[in-house]
Parts: sequence; C-alpha cells; structure tokens
Amino acid sequence: MKKQKILKICILLIVIIIPLIAAGIVGNYSTNRYTNDKKTETLQNFVNQELLSGLNTTEERMELNIKLRNYYYNTKPIYSTEYKNEDGEVLFKFDLYQTLSVVQSSSTEEEKYTAKYDMYAYNVNYTLLKEMFNGKVQNKEQLEKNAGPKLVINFYPTEELKEEQQLLKDNESGETYNGYVLTYDVSNQEIPVMDYNSQPEKRADNEEYYRVQHDIFREAQMEKESKNAFKNGIGYITISATFAYTDDDGVAYVYNLNENLIDGEKIENFYISGEDLKVEDFEKGYLSASNDDKYAALGFDSWVFKKYVWWQALIAYVVAALIMTGFYFAFTYEEENVKAKGKKNKKQVANAKKK
Repeated sequence: MKKQKILKICILLIVIIIPLIAAGIVGNYSTNRYTNDKKTETLQNFVNQELLSGLNTTEERMELNIKLRNYYYNTKPIYSTEYKNEDGEVLFKFDLYQTLSVVQSSSTEEEKYTAKYDMYAYNVNYTLLKEMFNGKVQNKEQLEKNAGPKLVINFYPTEELKEEQQLLKDNESGETYNGYVLTYDVSNQEIPVMDYNSQPEKRADNEEYYRVQHDIFREAQMEKESKNAFKNGIGYITISATFAYTDDDGVAYVYNLNENLIDGEKIENFYISGEDLKVEDFEKGYLSASNDDKYAALGFDSWVFKKYVWWQALIAYVVAALIMTGFYFAFTYEEENVKAKGKKNKKQVANAKKK
C-alpha cells in the first residue's frame, strides 16, 4: 500500500511538472524565434503596433525619433521658425534640436560628450516653394513632376555672414560645404516621420507621402578653429532652397534661389563643442551602444512576451496538461480496478469459507 501511494504521488508530480516543462520549452523557442530568427520583422511590428500607435501628428513622431536616435536631447528646439510669404502663407516650419553624443576613448575608455544638432523642416508647402523656381527652371514639366524643392541650411558665427567664417568645414577633407541640404530620408529608418501637413500631401515623382526634411551635423565634423569661432554660444542661420533633378539622358540639373528665405536670424546657446554643454541640462534618450539595450528600454522584450510568447506557452501547457491528466486518470482508474477486484475476491473467499 505504501509503495502504491508513493508511486501515485510521483506520477501526480510528473503530471504537474511535464506541462510546465513543455510550456517553458515552447516559450523559450518562441522568444528566440521572435527576438533572433525573425527579429527584423518583429521589431518592425513593435514599432508600428506599439511605438507609433496613436502618434498621428508630425510633431509626435519627431519627438519619438529624437528620443530614439540620441543619447541625450533637449525636449524643446533651441531655435524654431515658421517662414511665411508676403501673403501670410506658411512655406515651412524649421526646428533645430541640440543633443549630446557619447564617445568613448579607445585608449583610456573614458567617455566624453560631443555636440550634435538635429534639423527638421516640416509643414512644407512644396507648391508655393516650386512657384519660387518659376523662370529659373526652364523645363516646367520637370519642375512639376519631381519631388522638392529641398531646404539648405547654413550657420555662421557672426552677423556679417562672411563666407570664410562659415562653420561647415570638414575636418578630414578640408572642404567647405555650401550648406546642409536636408533630405526626406530621416536617419532612423525604423521611425518614418511623415510630414502630414505638407502641400501637396503626396510627392509628385512617385506618389509617396512626403517625409520630414531632416539632417544632422556633429561636432566631430568641425575643425578646431570652427568650434572656437562659436565659443560664445551665438550663431546665425540662413535657410534657402534648392531644386534638383536628372533628366532622361542622365544629365543632372541644380537650381538655387538667389536670396535666402531666412537670412541671418540669431541662435542662442549654440555651442559646437560638448565641453561647453552640461549633460544635466539634457533628457536621457534611448540610444545606447547596443540596439538590444535600446529596444529593451523601450519595452521590446515584454511586448514580445505579451504579443507572442505567453499564449503559445499557454497552449503548450494546456495540451501537455490534458495528455498527462488523461495518463494520470488512466493510471488511477487501473489502480482502482485492481483494488476493486482485490476486494471482490476477498469477499468471495470469505463467503466461501462461511459456507
């Protein structure tokens, strides 16, 4: 009897443990599948279904993009302007965000902060901007069917805006840029920042929606003399426009406006060197040395569990539990039959003795 009781307890424990093991195996397999084998697809679903859910304005998507692609960032732009024509019609809005990058020395492993600026142009009225190129672009068909124009940004350390004092001088090549030409290709590709208030809404060239025009510039690009020119934290900005296209013969054409749309507006707290900025004045972004760490901080792992893992593990548990429960009842049923037959035989023997 004692052996039978111990055996029954052991089988009961097996019935309980095996479904848990099955759920663990399936859960582990599912986790590895969605965070390793199908990670790219899963990340895209996470972005679309979780991060972008409810973000229906350009400003909301810009804010998320800034958080994702920076170590430290300012919640508000250090410079913002809205350009209107003589009729009071808005042609674009431009925001300049100040951020900090983290750079680690390969020799000392010491971390230091470097300045980086994110530029965003949105609410762009491409119809009105193209009208400014009438007479410049001879091929009106190309002007109508191609995307653009794009905005060109320049920064200067003095109000005189002298070309030789221009900030944009590459540290490696020594070449001076003509300006930052913003693009529709926001660097953080997993977060498409749509320009919902652009006019028209769709690009003329391929009927895709316009994305926010964007670019960045980093302290690392600047020569020491350029950084020193901005030591007082004052800068001046110009914004112009350019229109470019390539014809059917592969010939490229570029047209620029003669006058700046924004001509020398002042920017304060415009420090080019991270040494002049305090990390305490910035919010912590999600960018880190590892993309895995970044998305873990955003809740990717818990989202994968809630979206995929838990119910697959639950199904495995239920199926295994049903099988093991059936096994357990079959065993106990057989045991009860043996006991019942034993009792019946004993009773028959006892009755026979009485006779």
